[in-house]
Amino acid sequence: MKGKGIIFAGIMIFHQLSSSTAMASSECGCQFLLTYPGARQSGMGETFTGIANDAMATYYNDAGMAFQKYPDVEFTHFNLLPGLYPSMYYSFLGYVQPTKIGAFGGQIIYLTTGNTEGISEYGQKIGKWTTWDAAIKISYAKKLNKKIGIGLGVKYLYSFILPPTGVLQRQPYDVNLYGGSGTTIGFDFSSLYTPSNQVSIGVSVQNLGHDITYITAGLGDPLPYTTRLGISYEPVQTKNSSLIFAGELTKILIGFRSEMDSINQDAKSGFTYFYRNTWKGIGSEYTRHSTNKKHAFSIRGGYFSDISGEIEGWTFGFGIKVYGVNLDISRGAPHSFPYETWKISLGYTTEEK
Repeated sequence: MKGKGIIFAGIMIFHQLSSSTAMASSECGCQFLLTYPGARQSGMGETFTGIANDAMATYYNDAGMAFQKYPDVEFTHFNLLPGLYPSMYYSFLGYVQPTKIGAFGGQIIYLTTGNTEGISEYGQKIGKWTTWDAAIKISYAKKLNKKIGIGLGVKYLYSFILPPTGVLQRQPYDVNLYGGSGTTIGFDFSSLYTPSNQVSIGVSVQNLGHDITYITAGLGDPLPYTTRLGISYEPVQTKNSSLIFAGELTKILIGFRSEMDSINQDAKSGFTYFYRNTWKGIGSEYTRHSTNKKHAFSIRGGYFSDISGEIEGWTFGFGIKVYGVNLDISRGAPHSFPYETWKISLGYTTEEK
């Protein structure tokens, strides 16, 4: 939605940068759903759909919960655009609970741009408010057999852009067409295939659902329909160490039909556009365990590419685990803007007896 007379600095920065596929994402709402949450995953080039072995599976691939044996919780909180908008924070909380009938999970995502000041087309200050978005999700996953798991997630989405009209009553024009708050429901479907104990392949289709409609405007924006394809290979699995290689492709499906029309008309330019607007990541993780498995240290590296969003480059990170408590730190791929995104995640897994 475009407000001709109001400047929402934080909102506009977020819409342009946090969802990296610029053209497709500019046509959708709830773009905070496109922000990668985990420090471990960020250090590995934003790859995890083909791994999905902790509570971050509730974001990347619910089906991975079906293969988890112990309860796990993960929490992340970080400044999304440091240096550009210091009051913009993103928080994620995920939990997985395996049971005899399958695994249940949940997640909460919260993003705020902090205080936003409305400025009219005449330069007049017309009000302040806090813009925020939230998602609450419940997930379920189950094994179909020893090698295949499937997952389903249902999420409630809320987006707050503008306060009630009364707060902006001093404005010299009608802003009702350009904001408000909106709610909707989204669905995620996923699968994880493990043909061997070294290889796994994950597929997720996410954020399917009805448009989010803003109460004030009465207009709707489609959700950021997303598909992910990930693969992982673990050639080293010993008592004291493990090594994982992973790759991932992510495609925002908004505008997909027009892209296919472009491909049909001009194969070369169509495929070039399709390639540029697909997020690509590769990564690796080496973990060294203590003999009793109570302590571990991991080092990670990767490469992430989003050409259209101008986010491309090497990623790295590390993690430590002590008696089930894990701390992960990473630096994501650099953006064309002069800022770096550092993430810190904290988690806990019930230890194996």
